[in-house]
Amino acid sequence: MLNARIDFNVQDLSVSDIAAVLTRLDPILHSAGSEPALIDASTCQYLGPTAVVVLASIQLCAVNRNQALDVRLPSSPPPLEAFCRYSGLAQLCSGAPAPDTMHPANETAALQRFDRASWGGSTPLVDLVHRHSPNVDEDTVDLLRLCYQEIAQNIEDHAQSPIGGLACGRYMSKSSELRIAVADRGLGIAATLCGAGIEVRDDVEALELVLRGDISSRPRANNMGQGISNLAAIAAGNGGRLLIASQGAAAEVSAKRREGRAKALRHGFPGTLVSLALPLPPHSPS
Repeated sequence: MLNARIDFNVQDLSVSDIAAVLTRLDPILHSAGSEPALIDASTCQYLGPTAVVVLASIQLCAVNRNQALDVRLPSSPPPLEAFCRYSGLAQLCSGAPAPDTMHPANETAALQRFDRASWGGSTPLVDLVHRHSPNVDEDTVDLLRLCYQEIAQNIEDHAQSPIGGLACGRYMSKSSELRIAVADRGLGIAATLCGAGIEVRDDVEALELVLRGDISSRPRANNMGQGISNLAAIAAGNGGRLLIASQGAAAEVSAKRREGRAKALRHGFPGTLVSLALPLPPHSPS
């Protein structure tokens, strides 16, 4: 049996945390057979949207190849247990019953699976924003929808993911920010560029190239070919943060780190993983 244990908190926008998770999960993430597998995350004290989409992608790929997969999620502390249930992760991975209400704190946009980009796909995230920032301006809402659209369009155009795309969101009240994670299990950025006849040495060069916006594997009339560089600019220009991991490379972008320098990962993510944090105006009681 393949075994993996995640016994530490997984921060959504930390390259070091994501690298550690990918190292632990590597035998299962890159499994091509049907050998039974166990992922034990029961002792974690924090799992956010990034962990949700990674674990969900593993579960869905296991289903595709008839692999028996046991994912053990935390039962405490109560807010984390609630997040696992209301995000849909517990239902997907362990067959827990679906909640019949929203998250008690209304702080979760549940896991969704998609094959096509659509403006309406961002509605659960927008609803989450409106619940916590009811006076948010429409420019911020449009910005959020654009971010989602940019990511989803790249998955539709380039990923060739057998499970499509996965998205999850959570509002963090302490920092007044929305965290979004999206993942696919497709080709990855470097393979996509090479398939379009664009030569790159490795995953690091490919990721830095698209972050700069110097290149696109498929120009589109609606300018979605520049999706990743647009997303990086949005994050850096609005006080947000962005993390992208694709195959053997990862990069962070923020207002302080706008250059988007990529790092090689010893154990990579088979596909593309995007995590975004956007600050929101805190809710002011009337």
